[in-house]
Amino acid sequence: MFAAIGNLKFELLLSPRSFSENRSYAFAEHAVALGRPTLQKIGEALRERSVSFLFHRGFCDPVSSIKSLYEIAEKQEAQIFVLGDGTFAGEYVIEQIEVVIEKLDDSGAPIWIEASLGLREVAQTQVVTAMRKASKEPQPQPGAKVRKLPDGKSAVVAENREKLATAG
Repeated sequence: MFAAIGNLKFELLLSPRSFSENRSYAFAEHAVALGRPTLQKIGEALRERSVSFLFHRGFCDPVSSIKSLYEIAEKQEAQIFVLGDGTFAGEYVIEQIEVVIEKLDDSGAPIWIEASLGLREVAQTQVVTAMRKASKEPQPQPGAKVRKLPDGKSAVVAENREKLATAG
């Protein structure tokens, strides 16, 4: 598995063609009476990720693959984003989907579709608040490893690898 967002897993042939992450840092600019403005650090802005895919009839149903992406996006809910090595990358919403149909067959059915997702991080404080309302399960921190336990539940291994919190 290359990665998963929510229940949608991207494996071998469906793995992304490109994957990028954008981190930015916020500053407030303050005007002063004499001289140049000063900057005050505010903190890290929400992370953005961009993922692009190629869906081809030779290895999947391109139309149903796109529909799956739309179904997740239309929920407008934070989705857990896990990388293929088990690293918990955080929770993200699908903010944008761009679809380009590259090739059609004689009947007009798509053979080859390229899709790009724009993902935006959900701030940890929003995630924790929502999870407390929904359940009492612990929230993994970005960078933590996610593993399966023998009973089928997921386990989050903390970054310091000293604590193991069970997450249903």
